[in-house]
Amino acid sequence: MDPDIRPATLLEIPAIVADMDQQFVFGKGRSISLAQRYPGVYESRNVGNIFVAEAEGGIVAALTCKLFDFQQHGEIRQGAMVGGVYTLAACRGQGIASALLVETVELLRQRGLDFAVLWTDQPTFYARSGWMVSDQGMLGQTNALGLPIHPAACVVRQAADAADVQFLQQLRQRWLSEDVVRRDATTYRSLPLPALSVTLLTCGSTVDGAAYALLGRNGATSILYEMVGNPAAYGDLWAQISREPQLYINEVHGSPAQQWLSTHANIQWQDKPLAMWMPLSENMPANASDYGYVPYFDRI
Repeated sequence: MDPDIRPATLLEIPAIVADMDQQFVFGKGRSISLAQRYPGVYESRNVGNIFVAEAEGGIVAALTCKLFDFQQHGEIRQGAMVGGVYTLAACRGQGIASALLVETVELLRQRGLDFAVLWTDQPTFYARSGWMVSDQGMLGQTNALGLPIHPAACVVRQAADAADVQFLQQLRQRWLSEDVVRRDATTYRSLPLPALSVTLLTCGSTVDGAAYALLGRNGATSILYEMVGNPAAYGDLWAQISREPQLYINEVHGSPAQQWLSTHANIQWQDKPLAMWMPLSENMPANASDYGYVPYFDRI
């Protein structure tokens, strides 16, 4: 089978989303469509970044890209996240997904992007196409007592989609050496799998003194996606977060939050190197280990 690889059309998006939902969401006993979980991705304004492989008059494979700016030590690079890679069951084992990836990478390179990045627990498949593992991500776990929460005076809780985007971005620029640039509220409407809701906790009102945390929840399970800002405010945030009955933590080795948690909390850490990178321009660091870390909350 020699498929035609091209960007999807707007009319094809509903069927593509339905296939992806079955593959990654509903077929795994989860809920909420990818179109709702990742606003701005599976819709008209991003249609040129959804790629398909067509054969015998139908779509047999697809993947999705999300373009973004990555700021690292004062330099901004343009990248594409890759997600939702799937092939119809009847067409697997024929190299279609590999061909789709190779052609997508070439199209992204022609657009002048600096890199592409994806996340997988099957690195061998992607390594065959030249993707490189580079990730210092960590997963932490703690089982708390589930005690009643008595909020500190400074801690404000609200839905993440009500975030003051400008203030949070100022905090990120002040306290992070590398940063996915979040320019609008669309990012904070994301619901990364398997979360059913995301809460924003903030403490403080100035860029130099404040900190915030993003906390996802699915039933009794919570996920701390990030804790960013002045470490002096982490204690008040953690006093609330640590009372979640079952808590997982997404972090990167050596970050201020990971170091603070390792010192002040009983966290069981394990390495979670899921990111694979594809450099597309000479604007990338010489060593793959310097490519950086894309927070879990930003991924697709």
